[in-house]
Amino acid sequence: MVEDGFASLPWRPTPRCDAEGGGHVLEGKSATGSWAFLGASSKACQRCSKALVAGTLRYSCKRCNYHLCDSCTAVRVEEMLREEMTLTVYREAEPEILPGLGADDDTLQVRIERGANVGQLKARIFALYGLSPALQAFRRDVDSKTLGDQELLAYDEDGDVVHLRIGPNFAAGGIGGLLQGATEAMSSVFAAMEGQRQELERTEYTLSLLMPETAALPERRCRIPVMATARVAELLDMARLELNVEGEEPLALEFAGQKLPTTASVHALGLRDGDTVLVFPDVGRTD
Repeated sequence: MVEDGFASLPWRPTPRCDAEGGGHVLEGKSATGSWAFLGASSKACQRCSKALVAGTLRYSCKRCNYHLCDSCTAVRVEEMLREEMTLTVYREAEPEILPGLGADDDTLQVRIERGANVGQLKARIFALYGLSPALQAFRRDVDSKTLGDQELLAYDEDGDVVHLRIGPNFAAGGIGGLLQGATEAMSSVFAAMEGQRQELERTEYTLSLLMPETAALPERRCRIPVMATARVAELLDMARLELNVEGEEPLALEFAGQKLPTTASVHALGLRDGDTVLVFPDVGRTD
């Protein structure tokens, strides 16, 4: 073995060949003259075609017959810093300090550049999952110290694991950090709720309405489009019109064995695209 040419540099990924699936690790060694002795031409760098003669530092993958000179390996390593990898983020379980605020442990898969730092990972997780950066604390394992935002992630392979704990960072700001973190967390929650509301306002379901056969009338069916935020009262008006229900007889809707309250929204009651709703006379109703 030879001394790693990257040992004196800040963290760099392990150089790999360009095989599919992330490539194989390149082994650094000094080239020998055995090839020429055996009558074969010396190997050459796959990138610059420089002959890897005896005494030359080279990095090789025997499986792929892939070789790079020292200079081209340094270029390859810098390229790898800008390539994305899939990092496994193990989110630790959160104690239920207040009702509904706890969480079970979970695993997140995050695509991020190899050369990213902790702060950039926090920003990516906030964009993907809405978790405030102020409440994210990363560690390399359960017992290690919390990583600073400017620290490089320094992970090499797809599937490498980093630990995430959600909670206020007292070390960074004491009670002030707690208040700031709580404020940012609430802001994130409200922003997520507003985003969900806007998304629901643009969502349309197609529901099947079924009015069972009675002694006087045959079974009636129809399919109607309805907005996810529509109230059951609006759905009843549409049912009366589409099913040609005459007169002022009060109607009710039933889904999953439950009578639907007229003031609730379609989405809030668990109705989704393609569901079937029963329409029946509301005999117990008095106006």
